[in-house]
Amino acid sequence: MASVQANGITIEYDIHGEGDPLLLVMGLGGQLTDWTADVVDEFVARGFRVIRYDNRDVGLSTGFDWQPPSQVKTLMSMVSRRPIQAEYHVSDMAADGAGLLDALGIESAHVVGVSMGGMIAQSMAIGHPAKVRT
Repeated sequence: MASVQANGITIEYDIHGEGDPLLLVMGLGGQLTDWTADVVDEFVARGFRVIRYDNRDVGLSTGFDWQPPSQVKTLMSMVSRRPIQAEYHVSDMAADGAGLLDALGIESAHVVGVSMGGMIAQSMAIGHPAKVRT
């Protein structure tokens, strides 16, 4: 596997195939290998250059030493209308995906996400529209 420095962190990734770039974004806690070889091979067979990566705090990408808020803290935050202080946000994770594409010299890509990866993909389209083809 390979890694790059992007958005202030190390991002672990791999690439399969040639053609139009397709960035696969996994959901909460999932590693790049959760996109199975069968799925990757199918996209490659359809002419895509498939890029999988580990989100921050997952797999071999940079990990952070912080404790996510408990359910009680989350509930109290909602009731008091005071935001929870978090180490990072979905928009930071979207910037990681855009930064990975920059580091790889890719102007734009098709972006597919599953579960929270779908939220990250949507955030990429909003915050980095020039990076997202579809």
